[in-house]
Amino acid sequence: MTLTMGMSTFAALVSCTATAASPLEMPADLPGDRVVGGAGFDSGQTLRFYTDTGGGNSGVLSEAAAKMLGLHPATPTNPAMAEELGSVKIVEPPPFAGTSPLPARDPAIPWMIVLPRVAPPGWTDDSDGLLGNSWFAGHIWTWDYPGQKLLLQPRTWQPAANEHVVPLGFRINEDGARASNFPRITIEIDGRPLSMLLDTGAETQLMPTASKAVGDDGPMLRATSMIAATIFRDWRARHPDWRYVPAAQLTTKSDMIKVPEVRIAGYVVGPVWFTERPDTNFHDMMSSMMDAQVEGAVGGNVFHSFRMTVDYPNARAAFRCVRGCRDVAKLAAP
Repeated sequence: MTLTMGMSTFAALVSCTATAASPLEMPADLPGDRVVGGAGFDSGQTLRFYTDTGGGNSGVLSEAAAKMLGLHPATPTNPAMAEELGSVKIVEPPPFAGTSPLPARDPAIPWMIVLPRVAPPGWTDDSDGLLGNSWFAGHIWTWDYPGQKLLLQPRTWQPAANEHVVPLGFRINEDGARASNFPRITIEIDGRPLSMLLDTGAETQLMPTASKAVGDDGPMLRATSMIAATIFRDWRARHPDWRYVPAAQLTTKSDMIKVPEVRIAGYVVGPVWFTERPDTNFHDMMSSMMDAQVEGAVGGNVFHSFRMTVDYPNARAAFRCVRGCRDVAKLAAP
């Protein structure tokens, strides 16, 4: 698909949510169930942005993208930020141009990190930037995986009768305000409820040997779901018949396991590959920014089956089964 949306269009779309009567479609590609949207500034440049609900607040620009836009990355002047980021440079987000009623800069997103490349070293790098959770906070977004669309919904949006709605957890501060915008969702695997980060940006780059072992026709860089090592080892011990690929991920050499069924929002999907991650990644680092401990991240290889709407203001998500999923209520019916 040819991508034609840029940051100016993105800003205009966000600004229209209060009055728009229908969803506004944002062009997107979904390589390996990774949602990449964007491109096209008023000046004619073309950029691609990876959408990541589990990503850092501000997002990322590649050095090449910043140069293309005429931006000038610099080290932070704030001492605390400088200590946290070290030698990493930041830049104000590209200005919202054209007729957007938003201010030239969005005060909610004062800066973006600038890195040599968006992807980790050695991974396929198919994006010019990454949009983290602050870009989605306060709005209602639909990731339509089967339809290959990313939609910004009007504020009047309500779930359809054929959608399953589940609550999302967000960290709240002592004043009762939203402290972070990392969404937590509960899934069920092997009869056990698991709190997980809802993460459209969960991805892996397979080793060539792992790609051969997985045996599908998907790309090396693809969406994945992730699970803490303790639970991964428990699955291995309890289910030696579940397919297992050692040293599957490039760079980290993380293992993968194929879970036969995942229950999410009253549906059953699967099988789904999970990538092992150290316990501390989720139990300590990620959980410190969420309303409860999470055991991993559920990503696009689960959402693949759904039209999924994340309603940030009302802390809920709606799932519409489109392909390859079964309704739990119907399975239980006599």
